[in-house]
Parts: sequence; structure tokens; C-alpha cells
Amino acid sequence: MAMVTVAGEAYQKMVCHAFKYSHAAVNGVLLGTTQSGTAPGEAKGEARSASVAVVDYVPLFHTTTLTPMLEVGFTLIEEHAASRSLEVVGYFHANELFEDRELPSIARTIAAKVAILGPNRIVLLLDSSKANPAQETFALIPFTREQDRWTERAADYADFADPDSFKWADFADLIQPHGTTGHSHALRQFHDLDDHLDDVSKDFFNTSFGATGKIGKK
Repeated sequence: MAMVTVAGEAYQKMVCHAFKYSHAAVNGVLLGTTQSGTAPGEAKGEARSASVAVVDYVPLFHTTTLTPMLEVGFTLIEEHAASRSLEVVGYFHANELFEDRELPSIARTIAAKVAILGPNRIVLLLDSSKANPAQETFALIPFTREQDRWTERAADYADFADPDSFKWADFADLIQPHGTTGHSHALRQFHDLDDHLDDVSKDFFNTSFGATGKIGKK
């Protein structure tokens, strides 16, 4: 059983962020719920491992991550999470280089900020080699905090909350470019905090992003 489960909509938002700004590293915050584990003897029945349910994703940056803007972003995100009875449960990062599966220093720095919010926080790193319609597979590498270090976990540590909640074939249609813009309608309507800071009318919570992965109306 996966200790980290990811809702299909949250997963789509992460991949949308990475695909829209494929020329750059991107990052964001994972929202959801956590459940503490129990040790043998603490409660009746078998011991239970700690678990994390990721239900939403809020994209932060596709340019240089600056501390003042990061602080602004976290304040807005924590308020947004509280309004939905959720909490910040982790951090997402996608590297600029396709083959890069290392967690960079900036990711570790931001993830450390997330870790102080409570136990059982996680990092999910996009494995770009698996993030394509040709591979019907989960493309996120999970990390957990162990003795003040972020440690990569086995692939089966994280998985979809519902295997049918995300289909690469459907997602390929969603991001298929139209016209000469280089982006599909959906990606043009998807915004991160960078976009919001340039134009406050752009919703970086992407609240119109529905369960089907469609953003706004064509």
C-alpha cells in the first residue's frame, strides 16, 4: 500500500506546470492531509504507518525563486489551504533538464521550510523520462525527511489515490497545441505565482481547473 497517495487533479496540475514551462525548472506546494502512524501497543490492532494524501497542487515559480516572493506565496497558500480544511503537506519540483533526477539545493531549501510545518512532510520530484503519453505510469519520485536529510523512497511508496483518475491519453489531448501559440487553451489558462505577481488577475490557485483537467472554457 502506498504511503503517499496523489489525487488525479493534483497530478494533472503538477504535470501541466512542468509542460507549460518545459524550458525551466518549476516548483510548487502540495496540499492535502496527513495521518500519523501508530506503533505496536499504542492502539488495538496492527501498527499503522504514517500516510499523506495529496489532494491539490499550487504552482509557485518557473523563474528564479526569491525569498520575499516565496514568503508571500506561502502566506497566501496557507490561508487558501485553511479555507479548505487542508494543510501544506509537501513540495513539488521538476528540473529543467530532462534526464535530471537529482533534488537540487533550492528544492531542499524550500522543502526544509515545508518540513517545519509538521511531521510526515514529503517531496515529489518529476521523473521527466516517465512523464509522457507513451508510458502509462506514475512519474513522481517520492522523498521523505530522515534525520534532517531528504531521502529518496522506493517507487511504490507513492501512487495515485485512484488509478483511474489520470489517463495519459486524455492528458495528451489536453496539452495538444492549437494555433501558433505553442500552448493548448488549457495551458494558456494555467498560471503559477510568477504569473500572478505579474498580473494579479491570473489565478495561481487555478480554481477553475476541474476534475477532468479542463481549465475554463474554450
